[in-house]
Amino acid sequence: MCKRPHTLTTGQQIACRNCNDCIKVRSNEWLARAMAEKETSKHCYSITLTYNDENQHNRDGARFFRYSDIQRLLKKLREAAFERWNIRGAVRFISAGEIGSKGDQRCHWHLVLYSQVELLELGTFKNPFSGKLINTHDQKITTTKTKKRLAWSMWPEGFITVQEPDQQGIAYALIYALKDQFNLEKSKGTMRQTRSENYAAGHFRMSKVPPIGGPWLDKKIDLLFQSGSVLPNLKLNVPSYSGYWYPSRVLREKLLRAMVTINDLSREQLGRSAPQWKTLLSTIDPESKDYEVLTDGQRQEEEETDDADLQRRFALRSKEHDRTREHRETRKRCGGITPCASCLRSLSDEDFDAVSRETSRTVENITSSSAFQLSQKARTPQQVQQESGFGSFELSDRFHRKTSLKCHKWCSLLTIASTKQAFR
Repeated sequence: MCKRPHTLTTGQQIACRNCNDCIKVRSNEWLARAMAEKETSKHCYSITLTYNDENQHNRDGARFFRYSDIQRLLKKLREAAFERWNIRGAVRFISAGEIGSKGDQRCHWHLVLYSQVELLELGTFKNPFSGKLINTHDQKITTTKTKKRLAWSMWPEGFITVQEPDQQGIAYALIYALKDQFNLEKSKGTMRQTRSENYAAGHFRMSKVPPIGGPWLDKKIDLLFQSGSVLPNLKLNVPSYSGYWYPSRVLREKLLRAMVTINDLSREQLGRSAPQWKTLLSTIDPESKDYEVLTDGQRQEEEETDDADLQRRFALRSKEHDRTREHRETRKRCGGITPCASCLRSLSDEDFDAVSRETSRTVENITSSSAFQLSQKARTPQQVQQESGFGSFELSDRFHRKTSLKCHKWCSLLTIASTKQAFR
């Protein structure tokens, strides 16, 4: 809860984003988003990038934040990944620039890389002191407090260190992402004011399309659509994260819109609200924007009684029963090769002529088949002599029923919607 909220002219209160509580909320949200992004990525690395003093370009990079260096690194990785694996969009990131608090306060970068390919196979790694090539994965990763400094051909500006972060490792990298909140002006009246000068600057950037954590949220929404139920509240349990994620801004609205769509589908198909919909509404402040989105700007309607719900279910069952009965009637009258009178009466003259031609072709194909000829040999001469008029149709129909074939395969009116639905 913000301790110094701002009040708008409309009377609505918003968070100040500067107090300790606001910064903690922001930090926890980014940590949850980073962990959610990790769940949808095959590989995740935390990399520290530094500058050496070999040339003026590198010395300038150590004096002030030069984000173009990070952009150039990401471009190299994406192009190399596409050239090797033919995959685009394989690299996503969170970057935080930091000015060191010790010595000459050199600028360096903390980078969290998410990828669907093995980035450590791109470029060459060397020991910056001996120049010896490093080929194995384990030799490239820092697993102890003593960091392994590496020279990477993708980052010629200086040395790097690579780690495979867990929640604590990502939290450590994100500390530097929030340093823009720690300056003297924003720290007034807080416990961090006395040490604000040690955290005077930071430079925070990240992948934005889709937002960090967005792919995981999309998968979560897909699972909710499959189950047909909504969340009981707006807190998400992210695997490998010891806490809850409360999405905000664009991601929060996306989640809310998904809940509304799921509930609308449930009302349309089942005649009732989605499971846990009332529980979800009960956790939302009726005066909040979230509530407005969930109810589409309208106040929650009065809860429907059990009798009304029962009537809706009865009406749905009655419609389903009538539809089934109609299908059965269609099967009865459309059981033969010739169209029934009910179907013929609904045809125009042009369609009637087309049906006649199609029926004649179908009968000709059937009567000329070897299976049909064999079935006729079993008939007595007296039975054959009795056939007259449309005898070929009767023979075909009898042969059709005897062999238990599906009549809709031969029906010349298969294009009629009611007939097609009956024989699905």
